[in-house]
Amino acid sequence: MKIKITKEGSYIFSGNIPLYKETMVCDKEKIKSGETYALCRCGKSSNKPFCDGSPINYNFDGTELSELASKKIYKESLTVFETDSFI
Repeated sequence: MKIKITKEGSYIFSGNIPLYKETMVCDKEKIKSGETYALCRCGKSSNKPFCDGSPINYNFDGTELSELASKKIYKESLTVFETDSFI
């Protein structure tokens, strides 16, 4: 099994690594994939989660962020809701 991060492009998975689609962490659907496949990193693919070559059509910057920068961006993207009751 191998995962390769391509410069300014997708993640390349090889060696029959299983791929699953998850919705709200409680529902899984196995996505059909071959032995090797490329996952989108740019967010522009029309065939998500797979890469369709969209990074080639615009100036995608695939520079990897440090762990701390990634956590900061994640925290800034969170929306917090307060409630007194639980379902």
